[in-house]
Amino acid sequence: MLMQLQHYDVDGRYKKGKELYVADTLSRAYLPNFGIPIEGPLEVSVVKELTPSSSEKFEEFKRETAKDPNPAVVCKVVQEGWLEQIKECPVEAKPYWTVRDELTVVDGVLFKGSKMIVPHSLRKDMLSKIHEVHQGIV
Repeated sequence: MLMQLQHYDVDGRYKKGKELYVADTLSRAYLPNFGIPIEGPLEVSVVKELTPSSSEKFEEFKRETAKDPNPAVVCKVVQEGWLEQIKECPVEAKPYWTVRDELTVVDGVLFKGSKMIVPHSLRKDMLSKIHEVHQGIV
């Protein structure tokens, strides 16, 4: 979020709650329920379409995420909901505890924000690809 705000000159000022007229009005002006039934959980995701990867690479990530026990357990925890305390979580999910509110699962692939989390089996390959473009010290 800080990176997105760097393009703006932000000036924040404190206002008492009773002086926030627009926010107070909008919080009380809720839309009435039109009786549209909602069945099951809703998920709106454009993360997959915005990911700069080919469909083949996305499918490879999906396959490897399902095979690798760590991301598979984390995907399950993200989909079923995090437990109240870190000590109650599976060992595989504990490293992700601090970023648990940023994690999502899209079509079987684990994401942190809009970035794919690389399964352990693909990390060596991805690291070598990252270093291919590195020109050296100078």
